[in-house]
Amino acid sequence: MVVAWVIESQNNLDDFHELLDRSQLEECGRYSVDIEVYRSSFVQGHRGCYLVHHSNYPETTFVHSAVEERRSRTIMADKGIDLIVSKLLMVKDDKTTYSVTGKVYRINDIVIRIGRAVVNGVAKNVLVELAYEATSFTPHGTGVLMNATKKLFQLDQQLVMGSHLRHYVMFRETFTPSDIADQYVNLFYQMRKRAPV
Repeated sequence: MVVAWVIESQNNLDDFHELLDRSQLEECGRYSVDIEVYRSSFVQGHRGCYLVHHSNYPETTFVHSAVEERRSRTIMADKGIDLIVSKLLMVKDDKTTYSVTGKVYRINDIVIRIGRAVVNGVAKNVLVELAYEATSFTPHGTGVLMNATKKLFQLDQQLVMGSHLRHYVMFRETFTPSDIADQYVNLFYQMRKRAPV
């Protein structure tokens, strides 16, 4: 069970760590997310897919496929899918790399993962993943996460509720780990689009 938001921030990573330390939150580990890009080598017009690996789900690979410009799907699969993708006429794009690594903090049922995003070897903004692990019911989790962002980070609701989050809050009754992977893909895509390297 989880409802989670992934938020991009231009704040300094050290400022976030200092703020969390002052809030007396204990660091309880490290985390990483990496995204591999695969392009179709056969199907004309198919955009390929992204394989997302999240250290909180070590036995799972999330497969994000863009069907059309505004439609995409993210599914959960066994780690074995990594071996199968190259057999499906897909070619790994080694020039495009996405990753984030950082620290994990916990306060009761709220987990905060915070780290620096890296796109094609270039450090980008800070990504904050806020996860409420007591429910997968989106309306309940949304209220808790709103309070957490306000109290812990003094972030404005308008800043937090970017367009990628509004979709989950307005149209999803329940939340899945695939939705977390989907948010990472969307944020990395936006970062790359803003400043191609």
